Amino acid sequence: MSARAGAQAREEPPAPGPGCVDPEAEIGRLTALGATVQARHEDHWVPADPEGNEFRLFPTPP
Repeated sequence: MSARAGAQAREEPPAPGPGCVDPEAEIGRLTALGATVQARHEDHWVPADPEGNEFRLFPTPP
């Protein structure tokens, strides 16, 4: 039996690429999934996943 047998697929919206068109909406989506915003800088956000791993979120350049 494969590891995938019996696993249910979760339907999730695709995550934006390296940058995102609407960073405020993306921060909202991430916090709804359990992330916390650690810092907000002039050009990017620093959220952390539920385990505390920080990452950067940059808006897509115009």
